[in-house]
Amino acid sequence: MEHREITMGQATYEVRRVFRGGRTLAELAAEQLAQKIPTARPVDGGRGHEV
Repeated sequence: MEHREITMGQATYEVRRVFRGGRTLAELAAEQLAQKIPTARPVDGGRGHEV
């Protein structure tokens, strides 16, 4: 379970997330980070002119 308090202006929100399954929070976080990594773009523009 993850618990977090978020304050926006004068309001404070409590957020709780419960994870079910055999994976740890670290594994779930690593999966989320891996999904957010942008695909690599060629530095030279990728026009196929290799050196």
